[in-house]
Amino acid sequence: MISPASGTYYAQQTVSITDATAASPLYYTLDWFDADGLLDGLRDAACDQHFEDGDRGRGGGARCDESEASATYTIVGSPAVLAGPATAVGTTGATLNAYVNTAGVAGSYLFRYGTSSTALTTNTAWTVLSASATRATASATVTTLAAKTKYYYQVKVITAGGTTVGAVQSFTTN
Repeated sequence: MISPASGTYYAQQTVSITDATAASPLYYTLDWFDADGLLDGLRDAACDQHFEDGDRGRGGGARCDESEASATYTIVGSPAVLAGPATAVGTTGATLNAYVNTAGVAGSYLFRYGTSSTALTTNTAWTVLSASATRATASATVTTLAAKTKYYYQVKVITAGGTTVGAVQSFTTN
């Protein structure tokens, strides 16, 4: 959430940016304009900076004596995941399933699995996800499993907005 709304302010203005997704990166750019309405990037180079939330080492304390400032924000949300049931469970294999939403940016996913819910020691290959603001199905077929064995699995999704893991699910081979 950005407050106040975008606009032109002729006096010092504090902008508050909050994100409902914990630990999600927040990228924003501040561009200052001088009294003639032109971006004054050469004379006041410190006034045209890129900040990353929590990064006070790169110009976090910059101060500019300009009459007008405009701001452009790009907020990248964290990916969302919803674990799905395993399908096509056989004696030595199964298909692991989940639903993912990359929040409009490209990313990748994999499944971690193993015979203990606290030690998911085997990974499937990474699969690329296209940028989309809608839910997509994620799946991976695993083979060479032991018969009559309980397996646990979890999806892991990575985008520019962060990393999200789904709930641990289980199935038992035939």
